[in-house]
Amino acid sequence: MRQLLAIAAAGLVLAGCAADTEPSGDARPGPPTSARAPEESSEMTSTSAAAPAASRPSKPACKVGPAHTSDGTPRFWTKDKRCFRSPWFAKAHRVMIYFGCTKAPYYPHDPSCPGRQGIHHGVDIDMPLGTVVRSNVRGRIVKGTVGSAYGSRAFIVRTRKHDFLIGHVRKALLRDGARVRKGQRIALSGKRGAPDGPHLHFEVRPRGGSYLQALPPQRFIDFRVKH
Repeated sequence: MRQLLAIAAAGLVLAGCAADTEPSGDARPGPPTSARAPEESSEMTSTSAAAPAASRPSKPACKVGPAHTSDGTPRFWTKDKRCFRSPWFAKAHRVMIYFGCTKAPYYPHDPSCPGRQGIHHGVDIDMPLGTVVRSNVRGRIVKGTVGSAYGSRAFIVRTRKHDFLIGHVRKALLRDGARVRKGQRIALSGKRGAPDGPHLHFEVRPRGGSYLQALPPQRFIDFRVKH
């Protein structure tokens, strides 16, 4: 009897050892052992080392002019660094000044704007000299009614409802009164009358209206982001 009890006890000990070395199929793996810590640390280090490269700003999607004028005045008064295409002009370009209240120093203070800001009545688009400007509407060319602030060769494309003012151009390609068809070349961009360098001024007014009646031009200019 004593021999049988000894044999049974030995069997229980062996079974316990087997249970410690081979978990059953229902067992769940525990947390990583300390032996994997260096590998995980190395992986994290390599990821963080690559982060600066991933966060570098990509090159602009268009050619951009100088950031400042010759006297150090900023040319861009918006944080929007996207490049835009439009049926109104060739290639893609950045906006310098949007329509509405602006800190740009070229406009007198307006009480409707915060601080000492003034109102810009159109949208200014950074643009190399000689960029082709096209009409995206049908109408007639109207010259001599916009004032010297827009440059000596500025003009209007007049439709039944609106006046589309094209400012600071180097050259107007059509005579006063000429009919304009959609997609037709109407000017070459320039910097006439522009203290902040070459750009296109695009402004929309009710037909026959003044700059004080200017409308937000974004929907008329049909901006499309270039990626």
